Amino acid sequence: SPLLADVPWVYGELGLEGEVLAPEDVFRAETEMGSEILLTGTSDNAFPFNTVQLKSLKDLSQIEVVSAQSVNQLQQASAFEERYFCQKSAKLMAIIATGEHSALMVGPAGSGKTTLCESIPPLLKSPSIKEKKEIRRWALAMNWPLEDRPFVMPHHSTPNISMIGGGIPPMPGEITRAHKGVLVLDELLEFSNPVKESLREPIVSGQISVSRRGVKKEYPADFLLLATSNLCPCGQLVPKTYNSCRFSLTKCRSYTEKLSGPLADRFHILAYSHLWEKKEEVALSQIKEQVQQAQAFAKQARQQELVNSKLSTAQILATCDHFLSHGGMPEFTGSRRRFKAVLQVARTLADLQQCEKISLKQVQTAMSYAQLPFMELQQIFA
Repeated sequence: SPLLADVPWVYGELGLEGEVLAPEDVFRAETEMGSEILLTGTSDNAFPFNTVQLKSLKDLSQIEVVSAQSVNQLQQASAFEERYFCQKSAKLMAIIATGEHSALMVGPAGSGKTTLCESIPPLLKSPSIKEKKEIRRWALAMNWPLEDRPFVMPHHSTPNISMIGGGIPPMPGEITRAHKGVLVLDELLEFSNPVKESLREPIVSGQISVSRRGVKKEYPADFLLLATSNLCPCGQLVPKTYNSCRFSLTKCRSYTEKLSGPLADRFHILAYSHLWEKKEEVALSQIKEQVQQAQAFAKQARQQELVNSKLSTAQILATCDHFLSHGGMPEFTGSRRRFKAVLQVARTLADLQQCEKISLKQVQTAMSYAQLPFMELQQIFA
C-alpha cells in the first residue's frame, strides 16, 4: 500500500490469525515520534496522535486513517449530561474554572460540595501541547491513568508518603499525579496535619521537594486545588447558626482549628454551600460556554496565555480602571496573599463580563469570594 510506505513509525501486536492489534502501551510511542504518524493495529481507544490502523497482514488494503483525538473527549461530553446547578454555584464554578482559582467549599453534608468539585475538570481549558507531553511522560513513567487533565481525589486516610512522595528510593506521590490537573481533597480537615501542611509548598511553587536519607528529589506539583469540609464533626454547623450543631462549642472549635491560617490563606476562594439555592437551573454546558468566552476574551484583549491565578499583583493592577489605579481601591485588611487573591478573582470576574478594565464593583464582588468569607470563618465562634 502506498500509504503504508509513508508511515515512519510502526508498533503493533500480531494475533495467531495474522490480525494486527494496538498494544496496551501504545501511548508510549508519542514520546518518541512527536507529531508523526504511527502504524498500529485496530483499537477502540482514542489516541492523542494520528494513526494508520491495520486490521490484518492478510490484506494490507484494510487500513483506516484515524485523526488524533482527546483522550477524555467522551468522558467530558458525558459529564455535561443531566447535570444542573443553582445560579450561585454555577457562577462560582465559572469563576473557579476561568481563572483556575483554588477553592475551599464548606458547609453541611449533602449540600453539593463534592458534586461541584467533580464537575470542574470538564470546564477547564485543554492543556497546551507542552503540558500534554508533560502529563503523559509522568503517566507513562509511573503507570498512572492517562488523561488530558489528571483528576486525583485521594481518600483522607492516605498517608503522607503516598500523598507527597518519598520512600527509598524517593518516588512521587498523589500530588505529582495531579500535576497540570485537579487535586480534590474531600473532607479536608480529616486529612492528617502533615499532609495538609505539606500542601503549602506546591500550592505556591508548583513543585514539591522530597528528602529521604540524604537524597533530595524535586517533583512537579502544579495543580488546581479544590477542597471540601464540614465545619464540625456532625457536619451541620453553619456560620451564625450554632444551634444547628449537636456538639459542644469546644469540640466544634477544635475541629475548625484543624485548618491552619497559613493553609487557609493559600486558597483563593472560600464558599459556604448552605447559601446555595435548591433550584438547579444552569446546565454544565452553559457554564462551559461562559468559561470559554471569558478565556477567549482574555486572550484577544490582552494576548494572555496564563490563567488569572498565575498573574502577579503588578500585572493585574495594570488592568484596573483609572479610579482604582489612582487611590480608589477599597480599604483592605489581610495578608498580601489575600489581597493578591482578591485582585486575581476580580480579573476573572472582569473577563467573564468581557471588561478590559477591572472596575470597583468587580473588586467588591471579588472580596465577597476571596476575603469576606475568610473573615467570617475566623469569627464563626465569636
